[in-house]
Amino acid sequence: MTTMPGGTLFDVANAIADWTWRLFAAVSIVMALVMVRKLVYSAYNKAIQTSACYDAQETWQVYLNLQMVWLFVMIVSVIAAAGIVVDEEWIKQITSACIVGVGFALRQFIEDIVWGMARRSDPALMKSNKMITIMTSKGKPVAGSIRNMNITSCHVLSGSKVIVVPWAEFRMYSFEND
Repeated sequence: MTTMPGGTLFDVANAIADWTWRLFAAVSIVMALVMVRKLVYSAYNKAIQTSACYDAQETWQVYLNLQMVWLFVMIVSVIAAAGIVVDEEWIKQITSACIVGVGFALRQFIEDIVWGMARRSDPALMKSNKMITIMTSKGKPVAGSIRNMNITSCHVLSGSKVIVVPWAEFRMYSFEND
């Protein structure tokens, strides 16, 4: 039995081509999701601008929910796309290490997101121009009305100042019933 000369070289070139193809496939999947995300946000913003019944409370809720859904979709998609390129065992180890590292690095950020989700479930806070008093972790009360919300904080109009308050600061707050 004779072997073809250059068989090893052909195998290496084939392995490189296969890996490159899988890499481009994974990147294409992630890029397609980014484009879909931009289209969804664009359509949402256009719908809000043309809506006759604009409600700041509902706009905040929908936009924040969209952000949370896309964050989850992108994390799962990137991990799945990486599985196309890298061996499954490597994906498990890399994902575990990333989760631990990111968890430590983004502890405050994650805490703000979790507290924000909990606080946004309070219907009283979601009312536009609702007067609230927040007792911050430094012991200073902040009184005013919520003007804007995002995934990690909200903007409280207090007098003529806008104060950005992280959601984790909302551990103790009060408001007047309507």
